Amino acid sequence: MYKKIFILLICLLFILPGCAKPDNGDISNEGSSVSSTLDEGGITATSGDMTLNENGENIELSGQGSSGSGDVPGESEVSSGSTGSIDTGATTMPTKATVTGTTKNTTPTNTVTQPQSAHNLKNGMLLYIGYSGGPTSAFPYPSFSKSDIETLLDAGVTDFILIPFGQYNFLKAGDTSSAILSHSDINGITQSQIGSSSSADLAVIKEEYSNRMDLIMNGSARGLDFLVDEYIKNMNTVLSANSKAKIWFSFPDIDVLPLSDRYSAVYEQHIYKALKSKISATVWKENIAGFYYACEGIVQWYTPFNTNNTTDFNNAIVKNMRYLSNVVHADGKRFMWIPYYRSSASHSGAERIGHVANKTDIFDYVIMQPNYYFNEKEAPWMPLVKASLDSGAVVNYNKYVVGGTKTSKTIVTAELEIDARVSQSSFKARYDTYVSNFKPFVGKLPFVYYAGARDDLMSPEVLQCVREMYK
Repeated sequence: MYKKIFILLICLLFILPGCAKPDNGDISNEGSSVSSTLDEGGITATSGDMTLNENGENIELSGQGSSGSGDVPGESEVSSGSTGSIDTGATTMPTKATVTGTTKNTTPTNTVTQPQSAHNLKNGMLLYIGYSGGPTSAFPYPSFSKSDIETLLDAGVTDFILIPFGQYNFLKAGDTSSAILSHSDINGITQSQIGSSSSADLAVIKEEYSNRMDLIMNGSARGLDFLVDEYIKNMNTVLSANSKAKIWFSFPDIDVLPLSDRYSAVYEQHIYKALKSKISATVWKENIAGFYYACEGIVQWYTPFNTNNTTDFNNAIVKNMRYLSNVVHADGKRFMWIPYYRSSASHSGAERIGHVANKTDIFDYVIMQPNYYFNEKEAPWMPLVKASLDSGAVVNYNKYVVGGTKTSKTIVTAELEIDARVSQSSFKARYDTYVSNFKPFVGKLPFVYYAGARDDLMSPEVLQCVREMYK
């Protein structure tokens, strides 16, 4: 969703990193055996050179980022034809991470409806708050006013998801003495933690992470205490417009993915408990619906994924997810995730998402990003996301339910994607595909809009589309 040139540059500098060498894994489909090299959206790469081929085009990338394609005002829903050079202080982009285990797939069967709860998600809207930017600089998002919130409420929005994109994931507080990770932590990463048998890959990954941490710690890093204050400020703005509005906070994205589980207790203490201590018991009970997990995928590099272990898949990201899920659910709150959807013979994104969504109760809601609005080349994902909603389970590129059968209570639905460019015919045509596919589910399933930062979201064209969808 790169809307303005300066934000596009930020996206290229910060959001896109993460394109690394693919994992290799064997995935068995019912009736056929598929053995494939898994990569990100058709990207292939080799250790020691940074030239990647995506859809027949060359890209040079360096650095590991949040989660690939995803929702960030500006935006990280990046065209597969984009090119750019990203400097995070490292020189190479390795690694292989394996997907292991046997998966039997079945065709979709039925639609799942969500259980009754006062904190059920209904008509959601992502509100980007605080600061955004690359590792070395940051800029504030435009603030939302009481009048803005009233307008969104009038358009049918019921749930406000407060989401940051600044560098809030290295410091507990606003000084380097409160760093969450150290260089010794990064140097202690093992081959098993990255899912690779290559010591060369491991060495390069450590260098990547160390260089990235130095850039951020000396640049745009802000503490979790700052983020909590931003949440409170924006929560008060929402509640000033409607005292009954539902609010969702976010656990920030994590940069050092193999050490994601190191963030578990930190996020519990410095986000969850910090927020609860600053919010009245009445507001916490009546208005705080739940939390959003900001990492937008279980990326195919830097972490292994073993489908035979349905507790955490031997994956540090999933361990972090499960820990925070337990914290949220123990307090009677809901937990949502909005990963980007990709599925093909060479892409295991949907397999990883699907095993979490279909086989665990970590999340109450898994809301898939089709990405089609931003990139016409992403058209193949739309019917697969629609098939997932039809079945109530994440399906793969063959429209088989990932994992064979769905055993979780997780609600599977889709993100609605839009920005101010919807006034242009090509973008409007793609947006209309969302309407035709997902409008029949409104009122039966919850949805969340990504509509960019404040200025795009509050444009008349976007507000009219939101109103028509939610009303």
